[in-house]
Amino acid sequence: MGGYGALTVGISNQNIFSMVGSVSGAIDFNRFGEAYELYKVDKVLGDLKNVPSEYFIYNKINEIIPSKQMYFISCGTEDKGVIEMNRNLHLKLTNKKIEHFYTESLGVHNAEYWSKALSNELTMFNNYFNVNH
Repeated sequence: MGGYGALTVGISNQNIFSMVGSVSGAIDFNRFGEAYELYKVDKVLGDLKNVPSEYFIYNKINEIIPSKQMYFISCGTEDKGVIEMNRNLHLKLTNKKIEHFYTESLGVHNAEYWSKALSNELTMFNNYFNVNH
């Protein structure tokens, strides 16, 4: 749950993190389907119907609006479990006029895609810090 975790921690700690990155994040537990139990999320958060609303990234978008954070979100186009969640987050951020960088490229939910995406993300982080700080 790295991409989801990065967004959750980043949004909740805007005074600490100026940039937040998510690669192949499972953004919406409501659409996670069987994976909610397969990845044992239920063992950590409990039954989905009892998960508090603040655990849902979509419910945190209004917290992002006043932040000065930069968000980098990427996902593989063949990542059937989470691509639509990431596309939906991108649309929600765009509709709220929240600046962010979103990218999709060929790939599935595996180490090969993550390695490529993280290399790209680290380059963007480096460029961001060199220009803005």
